[in-house]
Amino acid sequence: MLKSMTGYGSGSAENNNLSVTIEVKSVNHRFLDVSVRMPRSFLRFENALRVQVQERIKRGKVDVFVSLEQLESSGRKVKLDHGLAKSYFEALSELAELTGSEAFEPVSVMSRFNDLFIDVDDPLDEASISDILTKAMDAALTELEEARQVEGSRLTGNLLEKAAALEDENKKLAELSPRVVEQYRERLLARAEELLAEERQEWYDDQRLFAETAIFADKAAIDEEMTRLSSHLLSLRDILQGEGPSGRQLDFLIQELNREINTIGSKANDFEISQSVVTMKSILEQIREQVQNLE
Repeated sequence: MLKSMTGYGSGSAENNNLSVTIEVKSVNHRFLDVSVRMPRSFLRFENALRVQVQERIKRGKVDVFVSLEQLESSGRKVKLDHGLAKSYFEALSELAELTGSEAFEPVSVMSRFNDLFIDVDDPLDEASISDILTKAMDAALTELEEARQVEGSRLTGNLLEKAAALEDENKKLAELSPRVVEQYRERLLARAEELLAEERQEWYDDQRLFAETAIFADKAAIDEEMTRLSSHLLSLRDILQGEGPSGRQLDFLIQELNREINTIGSKANDFEISQSVVTMKSILEQIREQVQNLE
């Protein structure tokens, strides 16, 4: 069965220092468009996540949301800016001497200066981070693909029903098409007799009237269009029952079906055929809208 381009999936993984949750959402799009949102400190892993998506998703707009939480054993440290601390101490000592202060406690005073202390994270092991990101993304993509498969199965079933409706209308056209040429010939003969009047016998004698009528009637025949239409409908069913990304192929096939149906409608000046053509165009438009959601 074909896959839908719409779905959602999430996955999580963690190690001793880090917990990762990845959410993946996809909607329909002409091509594959991947957007990744994650903390700036982990942007170096963004491309690897994109590659994971590209390996498993072929079409659609895919949004990836990465949230990370450092656990209690993260090993965060605070470092002292020695140069700035020395400068502060010298300035405070000078101030104490200038003011004659005897209760000068430099450590107590300087501990209030936040810019002396730098909050530094221990560099986490990149291989370990990459591993849990890969695991979380794999789980999220698996869930996303399952959702796309379920929705794709539903869409395919509906499209097969519509394809069957088109095939039913095509059978009606096949039964009606032989009379198109005959009816067209009869209308031309009747009209020609009205217009020729006195010259009618001359045209009858040398068969010119019948020859001209046959030529014009042949132009109204829809045999070739019916043959191509039947072939396209077989292709439509084959694709819908196949595997793999086929959305673009279906887009093209729908254009070809629409072209043949329009041509039949314009050539066959018959009420019943016109009704079938209108019905087929309506069904085909419904198919076109639903195909936009297939990968």
